Amino acid sequence: MEDDTVGNARVNPGTGLGIAGLVLGIIALVFAFIPCIGLFSLLPGIVGLILSLISFNQSKKARASRSTATAGLVCSLVACALACWQLYVLSKASTGFMQSYEYYEQSTRMDSLSSAIQTLEVVADTTHTEEQK
Repeated sequence: MEDDTVGNARVNPGTGLGIAGLVLGIIALVFAFIPCIGLFSLLPGIVGLILSLISFNQSKKARASRSTATAGLVCSLVACALACWQLYVLSKASTGFMQSYEYYEQSTRMDSLSSAIQTLEVVADTTHTEEQK
């Protein structure tokens, strides 16, 4: 029979993975609140989610405490959700920016502005030549 004790304390299966998942979830959660950098919290969030799920299953089979695994799952899920939300918002913003730029580029305002500048240049040239005479 295997001995699950270290010293006088009993080691719960999945505790190490649960702690690792919780730490990665907290790191991902902190970075998820930083604008534009929050997208990068998706990677540690997913890894923390996987580690916490493995820890949760190991603790469930051994009928041990699943508190760190649950906390890691919650932190990782919230961080992943925030990162996905930031990805959605930034993609919508960039799409809107590109549509506005294309509309401006195709509008006649730019043509009328350039023709007005050319007219002013012609008037300035004719005025300058008349002054020289």
